[in-house]
Amino acid sequence: MNANVVWTRMMTEGVTPCNDCEKYHTCAIHEVACEQFEWYIETGEVELALPRNPTKDIFMEIYFEEELKGEF
Repeated sequence: MNANVVWTRMMTEGVTPCNDCEKYHTCAIHEVACEQFEWYIETGEVELALPRNPTKDIFMEIYFEEELKGEF
């Protein structure tokens, strides 16, 4: 499944740290993610104290970590 499809589904299912974030569209278009979103994926909780500096590295960790583990 495409990462954008997963991301889009998540954004329509309740409260996420992305709600009302000024970087929402940037993350969607460029497939980047921030530490707040990574924490949300790992715990299911919103932690607004974490930085909102989206990077491709964080995005790759979130969406492709399982695939990478399988390759080693």
